Amino acid sequence: MNREEQVVLEKRFKENLGRFLVAVQTERVVSQVAFADINNDAVQIARVLKLYPDISKSLLNAWRTGIKVLRAEAPYVPEEAQAMTEMADKLEMTFDLVLMGESPEDRVPGVPRIF
Repeated sequence: MNREEQVVLEKRFKENLGRFLVAVQTERVVSQVAFADINNDAVQIARVLKLYPDISKSLLNAWRTGIKVLRAEAPYVPEEAQAMTEMADKLEMTFDLVLMGESPEDRVPGVPRIF
């Protein structure tokens, strides 16, 4: 993936995450389908960012804000609280991997990590 495609992917991620969070905050609607797309983009971004040393601060901010909003809004949507917490956990895990220069494929359950 070249830099232009990376920028498009990051923009789509931020826009989709923003729309998703607005629906959660204003309408108390938690779309599993919309989140799946956001999570897939997050994983794809993690794969791409392993190749580049620089990361957009606006991307990191949007990502971290999304995690915080999901956790903060979960108590106000009781029927979706557990799902929202799990969504935040998934986004946070991928976010942390990006900060470490890794992607989800680098963390295989049951396989020791040796550096």
